[in-house]
Amino acid sequence: YLPVNENYTAVNCENAEKNENSLINTLKSLVAFKRKYLEDLSQNSEFELISEDYPLVFKRTNKRETFICLVNPSEREFVVDIPKNYKAVVSNNVVIDNKKVKMGAVSFLWMIE
Repeated sequence: YLPVNENYTAVNCENAEKNENSLINTLKSLVAFKRKYLEDLSQNSEFELISEDYPLVFKRTNKRETFICLVNPSEREFVVDIPKNYKAVVSNNVVIDNKKVKMGAVSFLWMIE
């Protein structure tokens, strides 16, 4: 048998499911996003790399919609301006305020036009 972690009362699935920024809830929201927009984000959509620096920014466009994705894999925080007419679809560890996004450490944001 594997030993039980000493902090099992604090670090467990029940507590993780209550935390909207937990890994399990982030994965659930990404799966729901993929199911909803799978066709829109297929290999037939155009891909444009906007920024290779942190945060990484890319755009996916098809005949109906345009998506922008920001990814911050680093431990640093960033503040980024976002284009008009875009709304957040799924994110983790970001705060959107007045067309600016504060990206926390290890964060992402998918937006749709």
